[in-house]
Amino acid sequence: MGNIATNKIRIYTTDGIIWNENQAIIDLVYSMSISEEITIDLNAEGVCCDSVGIYNLLEQCSNKFDYDLSRISIHTSNQLERHDEVNIIYQFPIHLVKNVVDEYHNIAIKKNLNKHFGVFVGRGNPLRLYLNTILNLDHRDITIQSYRFNINDDYYRNNIGLELLMTCYNISDISQESLFLSKCPMLLNGATEVKYRMDSDLNLSQQLDNTNKIHQYYNNFFVEIVHESFYTGNTFFPTEKIWRPMILKTPFIVQGPQWYLKHLKEMGFKTFDRWWDEGYSEDPPTHAISEIKKVIDFLSKKSITELTHMYFEMTDILEHNYDTLIELTKNGKYE
Repeated sequence: MGNIATNKIRIYTTDGIIWNENQAIIDLVYSMSISEEITIDLNAEGVCCDSVGIYNLLEQCSNKFDYDLSRISIHTSNQLERHDEVNIIYQFPIHLVKNVVDEYHNIAIKKNLNKHFGVFVGRGNPLRLYLNTILNLDHRDITIQSYRFNINDDYYRNNIGLELLMTCYNISDISQESLFLSKCPMLLNGATEVKYRMDSDLNLSQQLDNTNKIHQYYNNFFVEIVHESFYTGNTFFPTEKIWRPMILKTPFIVQGPQWYLKHLKEMGFKTFDRWWDEGYSEDPPTHAISEIKKVIDFLSKKSITELTHMYFEMTDILEHNYDTLIELTKNGKYE
């Protein structure tokens, strides 16, 4: 009996969205109809396959063709991905660690605080929009902020978040979010706008020129608001967004999936529950955003002197996280 053919199907996602769903269905139907083995490639991303609807697609198609789901393999960077029948092949996204370490490990951070928060957003989504609107509306003078939404660029137009704020997060008044978007693109001092090239292999941060490099701002703000890429469902996919404040020895607040900080600690990292309430990470995204807002409001009332003292108290944790991150690149992967 000859070797059975295998079809590799790429599925492109952001949080909650399959961008090429129609093509994925066509590819699945074709492979199942001719009894091919199937490998699904998620492009080193960490989406929750259940919440985004991938398993629903597989089950509907397999029922039509009496196809055995155990003949399907999914390559994912979601550390928590599980399925009773489909084969899950986990790939730790070590390239995201190495890229950050290579770019930033020689940069010396000497904090001279004059701002409370730093937040840097490329592509938008509903929760990034919600929290960045709050920071701009209530804490503009104490925040270093960039938000690259550009109404004239399709890359950003497809990731706005206004409708999802209303339909998924029950926020009926989006007037302030709309006003915030009208101010965008919100760039760093001296930065130039860079139109995202969809045909490039480089991601957005790699396409930015030197005027957009953000490491120069880390000496001046206390805590980074990190917006992780995937936050819906059962997922843990740490990206360069969390590795950057670690390598630059900066504390962080993470808008991510439920239990994100717990899983980060399981990797050996430490967080900041001694100084503020990190219970937000125990909540699903629908509730976590209001809890994160409470932490932001709490820290906003601290003086620069108080934050400087707080930062000094965190030195051991910041050094520990830096060293642990460096060890990841030496090991080549996380077990």
